[in-house]
Amino acid sequence: MMKKSNFIQEQKAITIYFISMLISIVFSPLFNYFHELIYKPIPFDSLLSFHEPRIVDVMLNGGFLAYLFFLPLISFVILENYKWKIWFIGALFPLMLSVNTGIKDITWAFVFTFLGWMMAQLILFIKGKIK
Repeated sequence: MMKKSNFIQEQKAITIYFISMLISIVFSPLFNYFHELIYKPIPFDSLLSFHEPRIVDVMLNGGFLAYLFFLPLISFVILENYKWKIWFIGALFPLMLSVNTGIKDITWAFVFTFLGWMMAQLILFIKGKIK
């Protein structure tokens, strides 16, 4: 039988992943702007752009970077226990995808993850000073 504290931690982890995905969808246009600044892609239409010309590109490229930014931000601010474990499990798949694409993608994936972690540390520092 599973302990109640483990069940609560699993529920928190699933909630963190879900909230990170929702926030990354909302902020994907902003992070797509960063993606276009970094990579300077050549715009073209594809079969997937039947409704809105670049909605798929915005959601995939911007959402990927936004998820890597918001996952450590949310997990390190909200969770008390197993922060690193829950962050690592949630970030493992996106980081492994960036490993297959090249050194530039790996670098920027870790940069956005590090920026999210630094923002979380700043929030925790300010929160500690207020208390």
